[in-house]
Amino acid sequence: MRRWRPWLLVLPCLLSWDGWAQSQSLAQAPDPTPPTSTLKVNSRLVLVDVTVTDEKGRPVHGLTRSDFQILDNSRPQKMSTFEEHSEIPEAAYQPAATAPGSYSNDDQIHPPPVFNLILIDTNTLDMAPQMYLYDQLNRFIDELQPNQPVAIYHRWGDYTLLLQDFTADHELLHKAVRKAIPRLRIPGHATYSDIDTLKQILSYIRTIPQRKNVLWFNGGSNAFLKPPPSNDSVFETKELQLIDQLRDMYDELEAARVSLYPIDARGMVNLGPDPDQNRARFKQHSLSSEMAELTGGRAYYNDNGPHQMASKIITDDASYYTLTYSLDDLHLDNKWHKIKVKIEGHNYDLSYRQGYFDDGVNGGKKPPKRDSRTILHADDKIQKVPDNQNELIVFQARVALRPNYDVSHCI
Repeated sequence: MRRWRPWLLVLPCLLSWDGWAQSQSLAQAPDPTPPTSTLKVNSRLVLVDVTVTDEKGRPVHGLTRSDFQILDNSRPQKMSTFEEHSEIPEAAYQPAATAPGSYSNDDQIHPPPVFNLILIDTNTLDMAPQMYLYDQLNRFIDELQPNQPVAIYHRWGDYTLLLQDFTADHELLHKAVRKAIPRLRIPGHATYSDIDTLKQILSYIRTIPQRKNVLWFNGGSNAFLKPPPSNDSVFETKELQLIDQLRDMYDELEAARVSLYPIDARGMVNLGPDPDQNRARFKQHSLSSEMAELTGGRAYYNDNGPHQMASKIITDDASYYTLTYSLDDLHLDNKWHKIKVKIEGHNYDLSYRQGYFDDGVNGGKKPPKRDSRTILHADDKIQKVPDNQNELIVFQARVALRPNYDVSHCI
């Protein structure tokens, strides 16, 4: 043992040296896994519905993808998808669940090219223009084709009520108009803003597929119903405040594919001697034009034919083109992106949404807030219900009486 003892002392040293050499070689060897980098890009699919009419106001059909040019902030964009929507189909509209005691919304599985909604805003109309509008709406309903379904909503006080869901039954539409008009303007009617009106109408229609045209019969914006003392800066302040409040609303209108068609039901009125009232009407019409332009609709005022305007909207704007493009250069800087659609070589009139805010709202960053909505039951009782739905739910329901049940108790 004494002879081998020195070697036993050297052996651990050799083992230690070998382990140290291996660790050094591993430390100096290159890592086989290459370094990775994360590239984050904000992209957005922009959808634009475009109506095209010729010099006589007639819809233009048969255009192709190559006829259109799209610019986003003056930069040409490559079109992702292209689709033409034809006029209302020749077949008569079949409402959902026609059997007695049955209820459904399965007609939205195969929707028409566009849904048209009449919004009667009696908050902004005195009794005289209400009665004129009553006559105009009844004439409009009488001239509707059998295949043109329409829904009727009513804005009165703090409530926006669904008086009649989509139907082509003229009698039901006449009945809904009679429910809405005439209405005495309740005290404080000028405090209910356009924002409230749009929020409540959106709570009904945001889940309806396809494009939606809201024919908004009113007496101008509530913001200018009561002119202040002669002061242009007060008018400008009101308008700027309302436009700033409408910014978030434009995001929701864009996401729901809603186009606004404000129609001044007061008809053509000569300018009076009161300069404040004249400025108020001018501001109302300017705001209506801006709201319509930014949502892809049109504003109508200073015209004594509201029923003709409504008929033209429903007939002409049933034909439109849907264009989409992907934009990768998004900064989420809340700046306005201006959209420009052109058709070279033709003198066509194009109507479409003029732009959007680069705020990420419609890119999946944050969902729009859901509000409660107001419904009108068959017994004319008003009730508010929460609006929590994010997607359209197609349902079918049937109400059946028990055998030998006394129906007289239901009357």
